[in-house]
Amino acid sequence: MIIYKGTHGVPLVWTLTQPDGKSHYDLTDKVVYFRMWPQSCPGKLLLDETCVITDTAMGKVEYEIKPGDFDCPGEYWAQFVVIEAGVDTVPFTTFLIQVRNVAVPAA
Repeated sequence: MIIYKGTHGVPLVWTLTQPDGKSHYDLTDKVVYFRMWPQSCPGKLLLDETCVITDTAMGKVEYEIKPGDFDCPGEYWAQFVVIEAGVDTVPFTTFLIQVRNVAVPAA
């Protein structure tokens, strides 16, 4: 996934599925977090923010990108994590986010 430096005010929309990749993950009575860390430094958590669940039964969530979230170009690992009763119950597949400088059109 590519996100341009300085992006904010738009949601990162995701559908969480069961391990079979087809069945939706039911988010009833759960909380979902969006976590992100530098690819080169797995122990340095940069984002650990609550998501908005937009469709509980269908496993749909949104993370509203805030100013400063993507200000540094580079490569980052990201993951959605489901919390139930205060415990990390399900970490979903980790994915790569590439933060790039805004593309400049050729003259």
